[in-house]
Amino acid sequence: YDAFLRELNIPKNEDTDPQRQFTVQKVACLGCCTLAPVVQIDQSTFGHVRPENVTSVVDEFLHKHKLQRLSHLD
Repeated sequence: YDAFLRELNIPKNEDTDPQRQFTVQKVACLGCCTLAPVVQIDQSTFGHVRPENVTSVVDEFLHKHKLQRLSHLD
């Protein structure tokens, strides 16, 4: 959780990044215990997330999201 706040430059006592692109929220369960710890961004689920791979999770999501937008333009 804290690694995502740092990666997204979310100010203390806030839950949304300055660009209003990401909001970070803790939830009780995503139903993916075998992949824990798990992060869900929109409909994308990332498993076995560790603080040292938060940057790659965000980058992978943004890359996937960009490709989806481009495919809708075709």
